[in-house]
Amino acid sequence: ALEGFRALGERQNSAVTMMNLAAFIVRKGQFEQAQAYYDEALAVFQEMNVRQVEGVCLGNIATLYRRLGRHHDALEVMTKALAISREIGDRSSECVQLTNLSNVYKEEGQVDRGKACAELAISIARELDNRYFETVNLGNLAGYYEGDGLWPQALEFRRESLRISRELGNRLTEAICLGNMGNIFEQQGDLDAAESHVRQSIAITEGEWGVPTGAFRASLAVIRAKKGELDEARALFESAESLLKGAHMPGYLEVLCKKAQIEHEAGHFKDAARALA
Repeated sequence: ALEGFRALGERQNSAVTMMNLAAFIVRKGQFEQAQAYYDEALAVFQEMNVRQVEGVCLGNIATLYRRLGRHHDALEVMTKALAISREIGDRSSECVQLTNLSNVYKEEGQVDRGKACAELAISIARELDNRYFETVNLGNLAGYYEGDGLWPQALEFRRESLRISRELGNRLTEAICLGNMGNIFEQQGDLDAAESHVRQSIAITEGEWGVPTGAFRASLAVIRAKKGELDEARALFESAESLLKGAHMPGYLEVLCKKAQIEHEAGHFKDAARALA
C-alpha cells in the first residue's frame, strides 16, 4: 500500500500508512525503522497542516519514546500533542494525551502533575461518556495513592474501576483491577482477600486467555510466603521471574522487590538484600 500511494503521489495517504506501519513494527521490536516512519510521516502532516493527524502521530512517537525509556522526550512530545488536541477542540484526543502524560509522570515520580492529569482525564471521559478511559484513569489515580501508601483511598478507586470494567465486559481491565486490589489487601494484611483477588486475576489472564502474567504470579508468591507456604512461593516466583527477566521494565523490578519479600519471610536476609541490590 505504501509504495502504491507513493507512486500516485498521494502524500497524506502515504504518511498515514507509514504511521500505521510504524505502530505495527514497534510490536516486533523494530524501533529504529518505526522512528524513521514516524519522523517522515510527521514532516508530511506538519507541511500539509493536518493538525488532528499530526497530534495522533506525535502521541505515537511519545509512546515509542516511553517504551525506550526516554521519558523526558516522551513528556515533551506528549505535551505538544496535548496542545494540538486543545487547539483544535478534540476532547477525545485530549483525554488520551492526558492519560499518557499521567502514566509517564508516574514513572518519573512527578506525583502532583500525574494526579492532576488523571483527574482531568476522568472528568473529560465522563463528559464524553467514555467509560473505558474513565476506568483506565481511575486505575491510574489509584496507583498514585498506592505509591503514597494510602490504601483505603486507592481501594476505593480500584473498586470503582472494577465496577465499570465489569459493566463494559472488559476482562483485561477487570483482571488488572483484581490483581491490584489483591496487592492492596496484601498490604493491609488481609491475606485471604488478597489471595482471592489475585487468583481471580490470574484465572482471567491465564485460564481464559492462556497468557501467563508474571507480575501477578509474583504477587501470589508473596501472599503464599506470608501464609508460610515458602516452597510454593518460591516456585511461583521462579515462574514469574522467567516470564519477565530481561524485560528491563518496571514490572520486572517490582518482581525483584517481591523476591526480596519472599526471602525475608524465609529468614534468608542475604538473599533478600541481593534481590534489592
